[in-house]
Amino acid sequence: YQEGDILDVVDGPFAGQTAEVISIQGSKILGQLDMFGRIIPAEFTKEQVLKKWLLKKILMTSVLTVR
Repeated sequence: YQEGDILDVVDGPFAGQTAEVISIQGSKILGQLDMFGRIIPAEFTKEQVLKKWLLKKILMTSVLTVR
């Protein structure tokens, strides 16, 4: 992940939200969410987020596999 990436949060209390990467500190991803018209800082692990294009690819593969 890189600063400025837009990520989908897939696990944890912010699952279903979109976050922007602000910085990377070791294994932590520091990001920000827009909730209720306010910018909220948040900390994520790599397991809690996916890049938007990767999530779409995983979902499409799952749909094709099920059929």
